[in-house]
This record gives sequence, C-alpha cells and structure tokens, in this order.
Amino acid sequence: MKVGTLVATVGIAGSLLLAGCGDDSGGGGGLNVKGMYLGMKITEAQTVCMKLFEGLDFESEKRSGDNSNNSWVKVKGELPIHEVETGSQFSFILIGAAKWGEVNADKNGNVYRYYFTGPVVRHIFGFTKMQTSDFVQQFANSYKIPQFNISDNFEYWYYDSPHGYRVRINEDKSLIVEKIAIAKFD
Repeated sequence: MKVGTLVATVGIAGSLLLAGCGDDSGGGGGLNVKGMYLGMKITEAQTVCMKLFEGLDFESEKRSGDNSNNSWVKVKGELPIHEVETGSQFSFILIGAAKWGEVNADKNGNVYRYYFTGPVVRHIFGFTKMQTSDFVQQFANSYKIPQFNISDNFEYWYYDSPHGYRVRINEDKSLIVEKIAIAKFD
C-alpha cells in the first residue's frame, strides 16, 4: 500500500478551550487530544487537523501534474497527502516561523506519532501566555494523566502510559504523542 506526505504552511490566529479536551479513550485505546489519537487513519487525521486549523491562514504544497513531475505548487486551504513508499506523513510549517508540526503513520496508514509546536498548541488550546508547568498540570488534569515526569535535563515533561504511548510536552509547549514499546516481565 502506498502512503503519503503532506506539507502545509500555517499562520496563528483564533482559539479553542483547554477544558473538556478528552480522555484516555482514543480509538486505539489511548489518548484522544482534540480528536487526534494513535491508530487513527492518516486521512482521518488530515480531517481533524483541518478542523483544528479553522480560522488559520495556511498554505500547503501539492504536486502539479502526475507523480513523476517533481514540481510543487502552493495551494490555499487544503492539506493534500502525497504518496511515498516508506510510510505516510504530513507536516506543516508556520508562516513567518521555522516551527512546524508533523503526523506520522505506518505503511497501513495508521497514525503512530503526532507533533504540534508550541504556537500550534497555543492555538488549539486557546491560550497565549501561560507557564509551561501550568499547561502541563492543566493537560494532566483534563486528560486524567496521573503524573508527568520531568526529564533529566529539565527541558520537557513526559508520561509513559501502560497503554503503550508517551506524551511529551517541551518547555516551548510543543506536544508529542507517540506509540512506545511495552516490555512484559512475567
């Protein structure tokens, strides 16, 4: 099965509320963050991201002509997925910034990782100024996460779920949710 890549340029505006974000009941038995969850199809993730980006001025790139043509054109208001051999992914770049986000899926098109930068997180959770530690605490409370750990270098907070996923919030408020391997010691 062929899979794809998406590149979209995103500007920041608008807001959504942190309260009522979701819980640990995503489609794959894990965390559901604003409609994003591990195990969802990349096309579903594409639709969710379009909703999360409502109110944002963004561009994306798509191939002009057939897949053998390497020229790309910018399109407004679309998040096209491009087919590649190794897996699927779509990413976006913020207008006027070198920051971006990414959604990765396996060869079957099932999402195994998503990453949103701080500016995107601030947009989708509806805040402009907040200490990272306060955001981490509110995130934990909203998603029923028992406790975040802090990294040895104090640059990020993380939670490893017994359900096989890791949530990581960096000091810049970027958010990474990804599948992790779980060892069984019976």
